[in-house]
Amino acid sequence: HFAPLPPPLRTPPKHTPQMPPPLKLPQSLSQRLLLLTFTLTLLFTLSLASFSLFYYLFRQIANIGNSEDDSLVPCQKCIHLSSGKKYAVASDHRTCSQIGLNMLKMEGNAVDAAVATSFCIGVMNSFSSGIGGGGIMLVSEGGTPQIRVIDSREKAPYAAHENMFVDNVIEAQIGGKAIGVPGEVMGLYTAWQMYGKLPWRYLVEPSVALARVHRVNGLVEVVLKSKQNTILTHPQLDGFRAVYAPNGQLLKEGDFVRNEKLAQTLQIIADEGAHTFYNGTLAKMIVDDIQEVGGIITEQDLKDYSVRVTEPYCTEFFGHRVCTAQPEISGGVANIMALNMLERLYSRIPIFSKNTSHKKNKLLFHHYTIEAMKWVFSHRMHLGDPDFVDVEEIVNNMLSKCYAGKVAEHVLDDKTLDDFHEYAPLNNTIYADVPNQGTAHFSVVDEERRSVAFTSTVNLYFGSMVLGSRTGILFNDQMDDFSTPGEYNAFNIPPSKANFIAPGKRPLSSMSPTIIYKNGDFFMSVGASGGPIIITAVMQAILNVLVFQQSLDVAVGGPRFHHQLLPPQLLVDKEWDQESIRYFKNLGHDLQMIDFGKHQSLAVVQAILVGEDGG
Repeated sequence: HFAPLPPPLRTPPKHTPQMPPPLKLPQSLSQRLLLLTFTLTLLFTLSLASFSLFYYLFRQIANIGNSEDDSLVPCQKCIHLSSGKKYAVASDHRTCSQIGLNMLKMEGNAVDAAVATSFCIGVMNSFSSGIGGGGIMLVSEGGTPQIRVIDSREKAPYAAHENMFVDNVIEAQIGGKAIGVPGEVMGLYTAWQMYGKLPWRYLVEPSVALARVHRVNGLVEVVLKSKQNTILTHPQLDGFRAVYAPNGQLLKEGDFVRNEKLAQTLQIIADEGAHTFYNGTLAKMIVDDIQEVGGIITEQDLKDYSVRVTEPYCTEFFGHRVCTAQPEISGGVANIMALNMLERLYSRIPIFSKNTSHKKNKLLFHHYTIEAMKWVFSHRMHLGDPDFVDVEEIVNNMLSKCYAGKVAEHVLDDKTLDDFHEYAPLNNTIYADVPNQGTAHFSVVDEERRSVAFTSTVNLYFGSMVLGSRTGILFNDQMDDFSTPGEYNAFNIPPSKANFIAPGKRPLSSMSPTIIYKNGDFFMSVGASGGPIIITAVMQAILNVLVFQQSLDVAVGGPRFHHQLLPPQLLVDKEWDQESIRYFKNLGHDLQMIDFGKHQSLAVVQAILVGEDGG
């Protein structure tokens, strides 16, 4: 896939001027040898230059990524800040960001870069996302406020039913039954068909080389260790062990990962497109991989899968237009409600707009933010797939500034409410999310200011942990994102009827990819990974930039907190100052301090921001 050879030089036009006298060749042997040596040296130099150019182009297209930089450990406290005048890619792996940038350098656009980056993340950080999962993508139209949402969330198989995990919830997390119908390949292909410029295979093939061999990074080692007992003992994980524990020992940082089956699968996708995954060469192999470990997905499930293309939800906040994913199953609608509430709550602070750095104002600001978190999570518990559940009323309320204002009236300035029932919008049905999900987010903006915000996931770390023996695909465990009747969580909270399993249904999600505009121009793209904490992490990143006007590294890398109503606990980064911690306690919160440098509990945020100079 290299640039074609230049066309042959055209024959110069005929002309009549006098020809110069013929060149007199050297007559002596020494002169002839000198001329021959000069000619050979010139040819060697030109050949070497041509080879160097050829090799550079090859590396641009197939960056196999085995340098020391590829072993850098992505973590919450590792804030990688960079800037550029033309375009940017922000992902949780440097090699994958570079592959995305390579697509932009090859005159691709933001969608081309996003697709290539996504395939790479699925290989390099397979615990978080990949072609065995799904996602939600926002794409803006060349810097304008026109946005499309491409929903490629997984679906429950046709053979699924709401009682399938009663008395055995672990099967919703590990093994074949945990797998939902994957949507990521179809979602990426749909985005490319709508907007892409480069040939499809250019976007996939860099990850083919990575799948064949790449080094384990530090974060992958940590996640592997956290799952060690399951990996080494579960009877359905032979395929996983063959790749990540090939000699009976888990791979460590710096070891080589070799997944030749996945490389072959990606090459087939590069050659044949997405249809091969759902109704072609790969479909039967995928079904055989899943069914041999007890899964219930059939070829018909794959054949009938489709993505949803919709409009975004948007709101005006502090002079900016904030747009997020429309599917009611995403965390986007929760953030819209939170921003609408906070806009009303901030008006209570007399000098807030004049002095947002005042310590007393900041503390009250944080209190309002925590209360907004609790209220939006109480509302979010009533959401589900709109194709199966009537969510029109609750969604309309969550999008309404008027309704947000009424809810804000229940927020007290001097304390938080102890009884979670006081936050219930409709009734007391509660759904408690499962934390620490394996999710990835990245953002891309190109030279024309077309932007992409894409959050993809396999759900929990390494998904179902089923790695196909035929395809090398690591499959999701999205069935765990549904609720199961009669199964209470660790805090004795009942599940949500709106999120019960049904054939073909999409589960509840926390994904919150967001694009923000200022005066009609692209201003910011942001999203996060980390289960339900995605919602509050994205919320705080937006507030830090739009309200406190912080630089991007401070807005993303500063201390955060999280409250999801249930359990009734406020997660607080240990880096908060003591005055703020005392303030949170005095409000009545039960605090759980989190070591930001050692855990992924407070989400990983990826963002792109347009600077004051337009870069």
